[in-house]
Amino acid sequence: MIDKILTALEEDGVVALPNLFTVEQLATMQRAFHARLQRLRWNNLDGYEKTEPYRHMVEDVLTLEQGFVDAALHPIVKAVLHRYLGRFALVEARGWRSLPTRRDFHGWHGDEWYDQNGAEQIPKEVKLGFYLTDVRSGAFNYIKGTHRWRGRPAPGSSSTPPASIGRACLSWSHDMSSSLTITILRSGFRSTTSSRIGTTRFC
Repeated sequence: MIDKILTALEEDGVVALPNLFTVEQLATMQRAFHARLQRLRWNNLDGYEKTEPYRHMVEDVLTLEQGFVDAALHPIVKAVLHRYLGRFALVEARGWRSLPTRRDFHGWHGDEWYDQNGAEQIPKEVKLGFYLTDVRSGAFNYIKGTHRWRGRPAPGSSSTPPASIGRACLSWSHDMSSSLTITILRSGFRSTTSSRIGTTRFC
């Protein structure tokens, strides 16, 4: 299994790992996450943070429920990360509630974490993500192969990578709860999680 996952990461830049959580684990994670979304964080009162119009952010999910920690420490996840990255460190653990909107506020984009002008090779980084709710609209989309693209899109650009780089667009939507998606992130590839969200969802 690990070999197949690594091959997908190397070739496509994204892979789904289904059934990493039990129904009971997912239910407790959903309850804990929902409880944190009841109010804005203020002073010493826990809650969500609002830094943009269409998402309510929870910046400390590892403190909410053991299931979030178990995701990061899952034997399959750790085995893949050790073989793909070598030595690595967890640098971010967050979640958010996406609000319904007809506006494509996130769009196709590439995440940036290194200086493209100074790096000869693309440093490897991996992002693990999963939905806490089923998704019927505004699903995560990814253009396979774009993790190898060194191009940098202009801010607000709607262009896509060259056809020789990107392959078929991969989309996950229906019944994604309890699935874990491992994604290589790099400046230049494009992914979207926002286009025309019809219902509230947790990620």
